[in-house]
Amino acid sequence: MKLKTLQCPECGEKAQGTVEVITGCALFGPINQDGSLDYACDTEIWWDDQRTVTDKGEGSRVLLICPGAHQWFSDVIEW
Repeated sequence: MKLKTLQCPECGEKAQGTVEVITGCALFGPINQDGSLDYACDTEIWWDDQRTVTDKGEGSRVLLICPGAHQWFSDVIEW
């Protein structure tokens, strides 16, 4: 992939990567006799659902992030 804007417009650092959306299942612990429950502190990540955040669906701009956690969209020149 080749991107137009690799440097953060806010701090000047180079992009660390793209912002992704990942679906998962937060697992429950044992269900108590009264029907209450707690989370098991574990999440199964559904890696096949992972996708890069874009501003046009399957468009040509992706959301980047720098080490300082600033985010910006950059045009994709080449996939």
